[in-house]
Amino acid sequence: RDNPNSIRDNLVYDVFEIDGIFYCGTATGLDALIREADKFVHYFPTGGVGFAVHDIFYDSKQRLWLGTSAGLYLFDITNKSFTEYPTIESSTEKDFIYRIAEDHNGDLWIGAKQGLRRLDHLTLKPIGLTGNGINNTRLEESWVKSVYCDRNGNIWIGTQGRGASKYEPSTETVTTYQKSNDKDGIA
Repeated sequence: RDNPNSIRDNLVYDVFEIDGIFYCGTATGLDALIREADKFVHYFPTGGVGFAVHDIFYDSKQRLWLGTSAGLYLFDITNKSFTEYPTIESSTEKDFIYRIAEDHNGDLWIGAKQGLRRLDHLTLKPIGLTGNGINNTRLEESWVKSVYCDRNGNIWIGTQGRGASKYEPSTETVTTYQKSNDKDGIA
């Protein structure tokens, strides 16, 4: 039978270390390697239903966020509990989340199968993405697989099938880079 002290799944999407504990995001949930005890501990949200953990992100406020196949979760390291956070305004729909990044203001930018999302750092509520740049590129509908916040405040987005984009929040403009058949062009 299965060893309860081993990692729950061999498909590991992300690994992150905090205070000597290695958190592993697997296809079936969140596991933590307790090295002193030489065992893994398995964490489940209330109800015991597992989900794939694609991204483990530790923000500037020392909170551990999980991007999962069932939405965005905050994992309380002390209480070992999960709190779900919606990523879409006025919706109960759950996003399939691939990546989480934090901008210089502390807002979280979330790459999801259903599009680009943003979570306010003070209210922890979703912020609607507006401006012609976002609306015209349909980033809010693209399958976003990666997100990166650069030192200039730009948000870089990698998509499945729509190339890479740079969103400039200060001007609400988007520049998209896609495969070009033009030998002199880059986008």
